[in-house]
Amino acid sequence: NEVRKNNRQPEALAVYAWALYKAGRLDDAERAVGAATQLGTMTRDAAFFAGRILADKGRTELAAQALRAAEQGRGAFVYKAEAAALLA
Repeated sequence: NEVRKNNRQPEALAVYAWALYKAGRLDDAERAVGAATQLGTMTRDAAFFAGRILADKGRTELAAQALRAAEQGRGAFVYKAEAAALLA
């Protein structure tokens, strides 16, 4: 329901994508990430979610772009070590 209310917010869609990913719904998660990235700039954590999902789908170049954006962003970043490991 929250995603429907905030379907123009990249952050909401990225969190929704992460929940789908954690539930094992990788194809749905990839679609949600695609919609989130179309809407604009995401937080560092949301960019990491996108990168992780795209990496698991084999979309390595797009994943690397998202992970680099996460690393270069400002503010707190919970997944910093995981993002660095994925990029390596």
